[in-house]
Amino acid sequence: MEEKTDQNNQSVRPRKKMPLVLILGLIIFVIFVLFTLMKLSYLAYYANESATKTATNTESTTKTIEATSSKTATKKSSLTKTTSNQQSSQQSSSDTSKKNMIEYFVDTAVYDYTKREFFVTRWNQSGVSVGVAEGEFTSSLNSCLEGFISDFNGQSSSAKLHRDDTVSLGQPNIKIYYWSDAAFKQRAGDIDYGYTEWIHKDDKSLQRSMLFLSEEIMNIDEAVRCQVIRHEMTHAVGFWGHSNVFFEGIMAQPKTRYIYPEEDKRLIRMLYNSGIPIGSTSQSTRDFLENNNW
Repeated sequence: MEEKTDQNNQSVRPRKKMPLVLILGLIIFVIFVLFTLMKLSYLAYYANESATKTATNTESTTKTIEATSSKTATKKSSLTKTTSNQQSSQQSSSDTSKKNMIEYFVDTAVYDYTKREFFVTRWNQSGVSVGVAEGEFTSSLNSCLEGFISDFNGQSSSAKLHRDDTVSLGQPNIKIYYWSDAAFKQRAGDIDYGYTEWIHKDDKSLQRSMLFLSEEIMNIDEAVRCQVIRHEMTHAVGFWGHSNVFFEGIMAQPKTRYIYPEEDKRLIRMLYNSGIPIGSTSQSTRDFLENNNW
């Protein structure tokens, strides 16, 4: 190889030229490195953005769940309040009904129609006979009487009424006197249609009831006629007085039609099924009924 001489006459070895392939490889390597760095930078940026969005979405979802939970709690609270109000209303209605029944019972089972205080009384035996001692009942009057006997027996568990008109077998426990109006007025005074008297045993239970009816009841409507008999028979089984607590109650005055409401059924059950002591005064009656089921 030929050597060249520089200005100082020193020998200089000529430089070899870099092969083209090596140059191209170097360029490709540089491009690859730059591309890799750009890709890594992009991936890092994307990962950061994704994490930020995920955090934001998570927070939004949490808020949505909290909001939904809040709405659900509000609905539950509203439902609870509605249910509570309904229960309170029902309880209030029940308390009012019980209070009214106690007043109805005390008015009729302790006080008489003049509001004099007596005591709780009833028939203290399983079988109670009912018979017409004087006078002759018509078929319509018999129907009214049998209806009361059946209704009473359907409510009382401690005493049952049965029809017995035969004096030879002993006087009926409840004696009915069906008299002319003149004879009735002589006994009952200014009372119309019906009147009842009682005889009590030493323990204050009933020994005999005497029920007086005027023949004038045949001149009134049959429904009212039955009402008179039911009213007086209710006296005869132990109820002294009258009460207007329930307008439709059999012991309310005056009556214009004949029905048998639930209050009258409960009245019988309270006297004969509740176990209330015979001889109870108004206060002891209230105390018993307020603290016991009937």
